[in-house]
Amino acid sequence: RAAAPDAGDAATDWLLAATPGDRLAGAAPYLRALGTVIGGIFHARAHLSPRADEGRRAVARFYLPQLLPQAGWLARSATAGEADLPAARTTVLA
Repeated sequence: RAAAPDAGDAATDWLLAATPGDRLAGAAPYLRALGTVIGGIFHARAHLSPRADEGRRAVARFYLPQLLPQAGWLARSATAGEADLPAARTTVLA
């Protein structure tokens, strides 16, 4: 379960050292990964809160195993770089 934060740390380090083109290519999946992790933190806190009602706990039980794991592959996508973008630009934007 610690894979998402580890992937986030690795993606952050990679983006900090990356070229500007690689940073631009990874920006959207990186931000989606961060938002997913932050959502997971809030849902985990709500689930563990003694004041949480059953509805909040049910949403957390769905979010944590179903949506939070997406942060790992989004972080990996953020580090894919821009290598395939020129071909996509030529094909899609032509």
